[in-house]
Amino acid sequence: MNLWQQNYDPAGNIWLSSLIASLPILFFFFALIKLKLKGYIAATWTVAIALVVALLFYKMPVDRALASVVYGFFYGLWPIAWIIIAAVFVYKISVKTGTVRHHPLIDSVDYAGPAPADADRRLLVRRLSRRGGGFRRTGRDYRRAAGWSRV
Repeated sequence: MNLWQQNYDPAGNIWLSSLIASLPILFFFFALIKLKLKGYIAATWTVAIALVVALLFYKMPVDRALASVVYGFFYGLWPIAWIIIAAVFVYKISVKTGTVRHHPLIDSVDYAGPAPADADRRLLVRRLSRRGGGFRRTGRDYRRAAGWSRV
């Protein structure tokens, strides 16, 4: 495998090189704001433009450029998958504890309401906020989130 040394200033002018390197992200914002493209379509075009810039302007080898695209895809997919896994986990716990009921025939979610022990949600919120994570007044009388919790 041959080593490829990246050239950070292929145009010989740092400002021109920076402008050309920023073309993909500028197009992404333009596609979302002015062209009103959907996010995944704008992102696909942006990846194509970034690939062209890497191949033609930076003289990146094709195999490295395609490997970078695949790596970036999976690197971006991981946080999305993590959020979905966490949401399914929270949903299953909610169904097991009885705060949310699932109707298998209707395939919808029915909120069961507050648990019998916590009939008044205001008391529950008050109890949770006193445990920490609420707001406290600082020396200049600004409301800031508390970074501590009581035991």
